[in-house]
Amino acid sequence: MPTPRADGAGSSKPTDAPITEARIRQALVTVAYIISTYGEVEYSPLLERLERELERYREGRDPVSRARAILKAYEATFENEDAAAR
Repeated sequence: MPTPRADGAGSSKPTDAPITEARIRQALVTVAYIISTYGEVEYSPLLERLERELERYREGRDPVSRARAILKAYEATFENEDAAAR
């Protein structure tokens, strides 16, 4: 089995690329490969975190979406209070 790699893998330089489903999946595959090939069970929490992040991403619960939902709920509350005050 070949070692899984993303484009540009092997670079220790941090990236400012946006988080995408593909990047999360690639990280998940890489961590799964390390755990299954080398028995590095200390990476299990990272595997679990990536699984949760992938699920959240697929649900559309990224921080921007959550922030917009919070603001929308706040605006609705504010509008309801204005209507009740009239």
